[in-house]
Amino acid sequence: MSRYFETFGFSQIKFILKTDESIDWETINNKSKINTYRVIQEALQNIDKYAKAQTVTITMSKKQNRISIEIKDDGVGFNMNIAKEG
Repeated sequence: MSRYFETFGFSQIKFILKTDESIDWETINNKSKINTYRVIQEALQNIDKYAKAQTVTITMSKKQNRISIEIKDDGVGFNMNIAKEG
């Protein structure tokens, strides 16, 4: 299943959400659902603030007894070889 969201807050980022229909959210405990939400929320805030992305794709899939979350964007990225203090 794919869903498209046109905006995030005040930005104009296009979102594509792909979810595995075999994920039964009713059987997942609330703590895990809240943690999943917070991880995705933080990633989206960072993308909105730093990446200058136009499109973000979030894919949630079930692998064995686990949920896998993949978040991709078409933003500028960063150089991992440059160290920052802090």
